[in-house]
Amino acid sequence: MSSETPVYVQLGPRKWELGGEYLKQLEPCNYCLNAEDVGSALRNQLDDKGYIYLKQVLPEEDVLKAKHAVLEYLQHLIDTGVIKKPIFSSSYNDGILSDDYDVGSIPSLEGSNPITNHPAVLRVIENPYLYDIFTTIFHGIHPITFDFKWLRTMHHSANTGCHLDRVYMNRGSSDLLTCWIPFDNLTIDMSVLAVLEGSHRMDRPENDGYTKLQHTYADMDVERDKLQGTGWFTEDPMEFYHLNDTHQSSNSNPIWKTTAFSAGDIIIFTTRTIHMSSVNLTNKLRISCDTRWQPSDQPADPRFARLTKNNIVGHGDAKFGLYAKDLKKVEDGKTTMEQWRKTWGFPIKAEK
Repeated sequence: MSSETPVYVQLGPRKWELGGEYLKQLEPCNYCLNAEDVGSALRNQLDDKGYIYLKQVLPEEDVLKAKHAVLEYLQHLIDTGVIKKPIFSSSYNDGILSDDYDVGSIPSLEGSNPITNHPAVLRVIENPYLYDIFTTIFHGIHPITFDFKWLRTMHHSANTGCHLDRVYMNRGSSDLLTCWIPFDNLTIDMSVLAVLEGSHRMDRPENDGYTKLQHTYADMDVERDKLQGTGWFTEDPMEFYHLNDTHQSSNSNPIWKTTAFSAGDIIIFTTRTIHMSSVNLTNKLRISCDTRWQPSDQPADPRFARLTKNNIVGHGDAKFGLYAKDLKKVEDGKTTMEQWRKTWGFPIKAEK
């Protein structure tokens, strides 16, 4: 009988044991890098699971320098009055938040702005290794990465709900991939990424709940469809275990997975892969960045690629995600996820 203390992870309203029925350990696939055909091994991993998790492939020292640059930039915003009140308990260097911090204290850092273009940050999010690995994945075709970067901070008690990226960016290459990069050594309680392994697959029967999800929610365009709110399908990861009314643990059914992360880790996943982040149960600011990559010979979403100085996106422009979570009143002409889910046949049920 094991004497190890169970580890629990807070995923939205669910507190699940890591290694239990609903949540498994996310395993790296660095072995793919030693395969005879690395590109084929990585593509097979992506096709099968919906993600590629590689441990410590970026220089740890560079990642931690990027984290320090972000914290230093936030302190600069405090010193210049952009952030109206102190957010750190003492020195910004440790990233520990004051007790009265809230989500509105820090402006969105998403876009193409001074901090996403900081040399220390670019050294990580546009690292030469990433160009090499995506060239390998894309059959030798040189990749491009969006100029728009999704640099994010996650405060105490916050997390990102369950979603897939296609609803936000679908006006370009169908081969678009996300690369999630943690800017620190993240313990399991620091808002770590969780993926629903296998949720991206399009080869299920027509009457399967995941097939229905991929042909409804995944075909959404949050701007075209005038969505108000986060764009998240739900905040409750348990809902995905009930898409087919029954949850059976098998190799063919999607399963939630997560782990603690080290500085230098990356996860690459498809725009159809359902994912979320756990709740940050610490008082430390979690910093991460989502970058998007695609083959250079395919059309790119003009909202995010090849930005110029005339259309640089600044602070406070995040329309969806965590910064849109608390919008209560529905504006005229806007739609809500609840309305769309009823239309698709995914009514929101009371939490059990």
